[in-house]
Amino acid sequence: MILNTLSAEMNRDNLRLLQPGSGRLIDLRNMHYGAQLDYAALQSGMLFSAFDLGLIAAADVSYMAGLLDEIAPLFENGTLRPVPYRSAPVERIGETIRSFRKAAHIGKFVATFTDS
Repeated sequence: MILNTLSAEMNRDNLRLLQPGSGRLIDLRNMHYGAQLDYAALQSGMLFSAFDLGLIAAADVSYMAGLLDEIAPLFENGTLRPVPYRSAPVERIGETIRSFRKAAHIGKFVATFTDS
């Protein structure tokens, strides 16, 4: 299973990585309006789902609060783990953005700040 928040172009690459018959690609961004994907991979039984979590959250705040209440214990007991991340000082933000644009990373980048 791949949870995607990257561009439509990455979805094409992600589909190629999935196992035929049981692969799942879930696009949490769904901001690819007008983008074309090669859905031939879906013929082998893969599943592609897309939705905009931001729109869902804005439409029903109490629903999202309930979901967060439901998953919080799963993080607390270790069933779920946060996504991996790399951090770098904000002074190196240009380097970090260049690295991020390559879309060869796993997880998130976090800019850190000092009190100076």
